[in-house]
Amino acid sequence: MRLKFREEDVQNLLDNINIVDVVSEYVSLQKTGANYKGLCPFHQDRNPSFMISPSKNISKCFVCGKGGNPITFYKEYHKISYEEAVLELAKKYNVNIKVIGKYNKINEKNSIYYKILNEALEFYKENIFKNSGRNALDYLYKRGFSVDFIKKHNIGYSLSEWNSLYEYLLNKSYNLEDIKAVGLIKQGENGYYDTFRDRIMFPIYSVSGNIIGFGGRILEDRKDVAKYLNSPETVVFNKGKNLYGIEEKGLEIKKKNYAILMEGYMDVLRAKSFGFNTAIASLGTSLTENQAKLLKKFTSNIIIAYDMDNAGQEATERAIMLLKANNFNIKVVSYKDAKDPDELLTKFGKSKFLEAIKESKEDFQFLYEKYINLYNINDISGKKKFVEHFKEFFQNINSELEKNLYIEKFSKQIDIEIDALKSILIDKNKKNKKYRTEIKNNFIENRKIKKRDKIEEDLIRVFFLKKEYINYFKSYEFKDEEFNLIKNYLLKDNKGLKQILNSSEFSEENKKEILDIVNLNFKLSSEEEKEKFFLDTLIAFIRRELKERMKKIRKNNDTMSYFKLKIEFEKLKNIQTKDEILKFYNQYLLMID
Repeated sequence: MRLKFREEDVQNLLDNINIVDVVSEYVSLQKTGANYKGLCPFHQDRNPSFMISPSKNISKCFVCGKGGNPITFYKEYHKISYEEAVLELAKKYNVNIKVIGKYNKINEKNSIYYKILNEALEFYKENIFKNSGRNALDYLYKRGFSVDFIKKHNIGYSLSEWNSLYEYLLNKSYNLEDIKAVGLIKQGENGYYDTFRDRIMFPIYSVSGNIIGFGGRILEDRKDVAKYLNSPETVVFNKGKNLYGIEEKGLEIKKKNYAILMEGYMDVLRAKSFGFNTAIASLGTSLTENQAKLLKKFTSNIIIAYDMDNAGQEATERAIMLLKANNFNIKVVSYKDAKDPDELLTKFGKSKFLEAIKESKEDFQFLYEKYINLYNINDISGKKKFVEHFKEFFQNINSELEKNLYIEKFSKQIDIEIDALKSILIDKNKKNKKYRTEIKNNFIENRKIKKRDKIEEDLIRVFFLKKEYINYFKSYEFKDEEFNLIKNYLLKDNKGLKQILNSSEFSEENKKEILDIVNLNFKLSSEEEKEKFFLDTLIAFIRRELKERMKKIRKNNDTMSYFKLKIEFEKLKNIQTKDEILKFYNQYLLMID
C-alpha cells in the first residue's frame, strides 16, 4: 500500500508518541542515565545493545544498526510498510492523520488474490454439505466435530473431480494467471487441474484476518498420497512466516498471555473444540525463526504440546532451542495413552488435557529427563557427555541471571560443582557463541557477495534429502571447492551426513557450515515436500546456468546461439510437472555437451 500523508500530520504523530512507550511494549528496557537499553529485537542479541534516547525520540542498535524514530521502529518490528505503521500508530495513540493520496497497485493485486481465495473457501464450504461431500462430513462427525463447529471454523471439502474449482473460478470471471498465482491450480500435460482434490479443507488466515492459503487432509490414509497438503508458497502465503489458528489478530493469545504450540490442524481444531482457543500449529514445518517472532508479538509464554512419538519429541527439543533464543518462557506437556493432543482430548476429555498442562515441565527439566536416559551418569564418561549435551540450551539463554539459576539447579541435580559446570556450559560457551556468530555472519555476508551460492547451497541440501538426487549433478563442478568435496564424498560408497560428521577429511569448521546448510531444511517430512524442493532447486539451477551461458554467448556476438538459448529459457517459464522438468534438464545437459 502506497499512501501520501501531510508532513505536518506525520510530525504531529511523532510529537504525540514517545519512543520509550512504543519500544517497551516489545522489549524489556532498563534505565541507564538519561537513556534506556535492552536486547535488540532485530538480531539474536546476547548483551543489551539496543539504546533508546527519550530526548531525541529515537532508538538504535549498536550491533546491527537497526533503529530510528517510533514509526521506523514499529515498521521494522512488525515487518509492515511505512504507511501501515503510520496508520496503526495514529489509531493506537488517537492522533488524527489524513490520507491525501495513494498509490495502490500492489495492494489492489493482493486484494484480487484474497477475493479468489475467499471464493475458493465458499466453494469448499458449500461442497461439504452437498451429497458429493457426504464422506468428508461423515469423517468429521466421526471425529466428533459438530455442524456448528465446522461452520464456525470454515472447514470445507475439495471435490475429487479433476478441475472443478478451476472451472468454478473461471465462471466467476477470475483471471487464469491470478488463480495460478495463489496456488489453487497446477498445469499438467492435459491442461490445468486443481491443487486440492478429495480433501477436507482448512483455511489458513494471516494475523490481519485475510485468507492466505489452505491445508488439505485426505479422508483415508494412503501410502501413495501425502496425508496433509499445504498451499504452495505464493505472493500472499509463506508457511514459514505464518501460524495456523492465530485468529482475530491473536487477541485470545494476548488476553490469556500464552499460546499452546501443537503440530497439526486436527490437534488445533480439537483443542479449540474443547475451549483451548490459544492453540496454534506451525503449518507442517518445524517451528521457524519468523514464526517465533510472530508469536512474540502476542506473548512470551509458550506451552509445547507436540506428539509423543520420537519425531514429536525431537521437534520439541528443536522448538525449545529456537524459542529460548527468542526469550520465551517455555513449558512442555507430556502425556500417556495417546499419540497426540487430538487423541488425548478425544479419549479422555478436557480435564485430562488440563491436568497435563498443569503438570507440564519447564524446558530445562524436560531436557534433563530426556537426556538422562541417553547416558549412564554413574560413569565419568557418560556424566561428561550428559553435561555437554546441555551446551546448546545454555547457548540460547540470553539472561545471565537465568543461566546462573539453571546452573545452580543443575549442580544440585547432578552433584557437580557450580564452577565446573560453568566452565563447560558458560565460559567456553561464550567463545563458542562468538565463533558460531562469526561463522554465521561470514556465511550470510558470503551469500550476499556471491549470489550464486544460494543455489549451490540448495543443491547441497537436496543431496541430503534423497540419495538419488545427487545423480543428476554428478558432472557439475561447484564454484565452491568445499561443495565439490561434499559431493564427491557423498558419491563414494553410499556415504551420508553421519559419515561426513565423523570423517577426518572435513575440518570442524567445514562440519559446522555443512550443518548450517542442512539444518535449513527445517523438516521436509513428506516425500511430496522433498520432491517439490528438489524440483524448485533444479529449475532455479537451470535458469541460472542458461542466463550465464547467454551472457557469455552475447559477449562473443554469437546471435544465432543466443536466440536459440533464449527460446529455451522462455520455455522454462511454462514447465510445471516433474516429467517436464526432468525432460528439460536432460535436454539442457545435451545443450552444454
